[in-house]
Amino acid sequence: MKRSRMIVMAGLVLFVAGCGGRIKFEDYPKVSLEGGQSRKVEIHAIGALRGTGIKVRAGERYNIIATGRWSNGPICGETEADGRGATSHCRNDPLNLGFMTHSLAGRIGASGTPFYVGKNLDFEPKENGELFLEDYDHPDWYGVNSGSVNVTITKAS
Repeated sequence: MKRSRMIVMAGLVLFVAGCGGRIKFEDYPKVSLEGGQSRKVEIHAIGALRGTGIKVRAGERYNIIATGRWSNGPICGETEADGRGATSHCRNDPLNLGFMTHSLAGRIGASGTPFYVGKNLDFEPKENGELFLEDYDHPDWYGVNSGSVNVTITKAS
């Protein structure tokens, strides 16, 4: 009986811990990249949407490469920025964005529409604004996330 209570209590602690909020890491200083220039940033799985400081311009080409591993909780397993490898009960798309949780996601502007970045993305923004990045997860479950990915953003020459 005592063991059953301990298991229930441990499960409750994990549940409550998972309901924790995201940590706000400081945004990077603002910069406009010239052709061939890069900036490296770190995006934490437990972190809130983070400004890279990079002001992208519509119609110009950029490349984003992410390396490292993160986890969206102890039952989800560890993944890279493409989100592949998460356990089956942790793979979902809670905001109906068209890609799975555990993936690196981007936005142009803090309130922009999220898009899939994954481990490697060549893209041409349709609007001007600051590039923001985050770990895509269910909004209520960031408290159990851990790890980070290192991201290099390069403006094409």
